[in-house]
Amino acid sequence: APGSSKNFFLGGAGVRGLEIEGKFIKFTAIGVYLEDDAVPSLAVKWKGKSDEELTASDDFFKDIVM
Repeated sequence: APGSSKNFFLGGAGVRGLEIEGKFIKFTAIGVYLEDDAVPSLAVKWKGKSDEELTASDDFFKDIVM
């Protein structure tokens, strides 16, 4: 990261939007960058959860971005 001595990696990215009259309208694109030690830290609480469980979990999202 420019101006930082820490290393980051792209943890996930996505497009947000909604379907209007049969067309998907994009209104936000996001990218989440994490520090190298984020995965081991998150794994303590979230290891073993399915993709569906993680995707549906507000707490998982909060643990990543806060």
